[in-house]
Amino acid sequence: MRHRRISPILFLSFHALLLSGASVYATGRDQPEQEALARSRALEDQGAYDRAAEQYQAILREFPSSTEARLGLGRDLARIGRCKEAANALIPLPPSSESQGETETMIGVCYFHAGRFALAISYLEQATKLAPEDTEARIFLSRAYASLGRNKQAIDILKAGLARNPNDADLLYWIGRHYNELAEQTYQSMVRRSSDHYLVHEFEGDQFRLKQEYGKALDAYGKALKAAPDAPGVHFKLGEIYWRLLRFDEAKRELETELRANPFHAQANFELGDVEIREGNIKEGIPYVERALELDPRLIEAHRSLGRALLVEKQYDKALNEFSVVARAEPSDQTIHALLANAYRQMGRTREAQEETRTYEKLISEKDAQLRRLKAEEQQMDIRSSPPPKD
Repeated sequence: MRHRRISPILFLSFHALLLSGASVYATGRDQPEQEALARSRALEDQGAYDRAAEQYQAILREFPSSTEARLGLGRDLARIGRCKEAANALIPLPPSSESQGETETMIGVCYFHAGRFALAISYLEQATKLAPEDTEARIFLSRAYASLGRNKQAIDILKAGLARNPNDADLLYWIGRHYNELAEQTYQSMVRRSSDHYLVHEFEGDQFRLKQEYGKALDAYGKALKAAPDAPGVHFKLGEIYWRLLRFDEAKRELETELRANPFHAQANFELGDVEIREGNIKEGIPYVERALELDPRLIEAHRSLGRALLVEKQYDKALNEFSVVARAEPSDQTIHALLANAYRQMGRTREAQEETRTYEKLISEKDAQLRRLKAEEQQMDIRSSPPPKD
């Protein structure tokens, strides 16, 4: 008896029907899970992390292999400070190339916020090894070290990240924070040993100077010099404050004292020369500023000051060269474009003068618009933060 051959078309149709049925079955099975996951994510969006965690636990009871539910559970447990439970939920997850170090970071950050810094360090160190580019893990690792008083390790961790991404603003910010904390630790140690040491007063002066509390800074530096009249650098710091306050006679006295002790101080040379130029003593000021730029060509304000002096001396080409250095370094500074316009005008180069004037006016307009925007935003924030009227 001969068997009839099955038509290839009929066979393919039957195979497609089987696949379609399997797909429908899988879709029907997955739909409740996807709906439950969507409800959990909605709770997370509302900040209801404890309820979201409960929802994810319910999903895992019904769908034990749900990776998304397990990840969500661990994430939300970590958010509400239940770190050990978060670790138990997250550790069974299979490693993923897309999320290297993610679970370790979640647990480490949880332990950091709980104040358990040693445990935070153990997880976050693992996270930075698995994901060296993860800035969040690196920052929290550095903060955990700093919280234990180990600021040097904290700074080294951030510097390693900065080597990979030199322009990362968050890394730069936290490096600065840790350096400040390290300086404060050093200062407190110095105060305990000798509260009247000149370095204690100098440190106080430095802190006041950074805050632009110049009167207090002058007082602190004065005490430093009283304790150690030849303290290196203190006369310069006094002179710089007097220079900023336009108290030129006092600035000259302190800067000249500094330069007698250290003639190679670039900033002191610049500021003393700038004082002379501002007072109209152009020929006396130029050599100091030129000396400053020989020592440190990166002193942008020295280029500006020298350009002004050369303009007065009608050395126009040299003045333009100095102003151009400033304009390349600080293209959004409207004042340098005003100086360039003035120089071109004196040289009779009307077209270039007009171009620089337009640039100056454009920058002024942009800054005015930005200022108005910021003021409007502040007003909106004040309105939102003000308490509602009482009934």
